[in-house]
Amino acid sequence: MGNSVGELATIGVSALNPPGAVGAINFASGSGGAPNVTPKRSCQPEKLTEAYREFGKPTQIPSLWLYAENDLYWGTDAPREWHQAFAAGGRKARFVMTAAVPDVEDGHQLLLRGDRLCSPHVKKFVQELGF
Repeated sequence: MGNSVGELATIGVSALNPPGAVGAINFASGSGGAPNVTPKRSCQPEKLTEAYREFGKPTQIPSLWLYAENDLYWGTDAPREWHQAFAAGGRKARFVMTAAVPDVEDGHQLLLRGDRLCSPHVKKFVQELGF
């Protein structure tokens, strides 16, 4: 699991189906965000859509994708497109758009500040993995 670009790397690694890996949790993955210049939009979201599509093709482990409504880096549309591209080959990838992360302007801090929004989804995912 990871956050933002770090989580993009986790999704990429999951495509390698590493031995012993049983699932991946995606907290607001993406790249190319500049909320001070282009709020709620990656600079080239279509390139990420294609990258996620390629990552999804070989991936065998299930994943949970979590984004917040008030994410100033990606907005709400691109993460849905990225998830759909990843899951297009029938991959087990659950998408959750949480409510806005409270008390912060930028929901990109979902992993750090949105524990009450994420915890029920993470707990269910981990239990489904047998933990």
